[in-house]
Amino acid sequence: SEYWRTLFYYNVYRFCIAIFLVTASLTPLQVGSLGGTNAYLFSLASIIYVPIVLACGLFIYKIWYRYITICRLVIFTDVIFFTFLIYTSGGLGSGLELMLVITVAAAGILMGGRSAMGTAALATLMLFGEHTYVIINQERKIGGFTAMGFMGLGLFATAFFIYFLSMRRRLSQEELIHQKINIHNLNHLNQYIINRLPYGILVIDKNYNVWLDNSRAKTLLRIKNS
Repeated sequence: SEYWRTLFYYNVYRFCIAIFLVTASLTPLQVGSLGGTNAYLFSLASIIYVPIVLACGLFIYKIWYRYITICRLVIFTDVIFFTFLIYTSGGLGSGLELMLVITVAAAGILMGGRSAMGTAALATLMLFGEHTYVIINQERKIGGFTAMGFMGLGLFATAFFIYFLSMRRRLSQEELIHQKINIHNLNHLNQYIINRLPYGILVIDKNYNVWLDNSRAKTLLRIKNS
């Protein structure tokens, strides 16, 4: 339930971003460089993103698919969508690249450190592909690959950080599980030793609730009651 709740909150964040992008695309005022290259495609993509987010929210609420399947769909959709918005906004410098960093971090939180690394690799390839495409089509001047490299480095740095945190969290969870198992085994051992004692043991609280007893105590009580 904790993982599903986290995924639900992330989808709420996506819905807020979708509403902001739709508002920015429909307002007559220019919001930074958003949609600066192709305002029509920016508006179209922003409007399409809203029902996609709502559909993901329905999948999460109804649990129609496996958790990992929905997570992969959500992360993959965000990488494609934000890369496309970066293209319609003139490339890096529009501020939308921050959304990719958040997506990489979300992939690590939702699915683990390895997924964060995979998402960082996918986002970096998508950015380089977008930049190469616009240069080939002479929509942008040749260059800018250094900035792309630093952006990819930032994505992988985020992924490494999330991977490190997820490893520490996993180790903490495993240690907690081992402690629970040890406590469970000690309780069984304690009960076994008490049952082997030749005299009866009965522990009750002030409300006469039995907290601890052994087989000898049960036998004595049955003899006394008879």
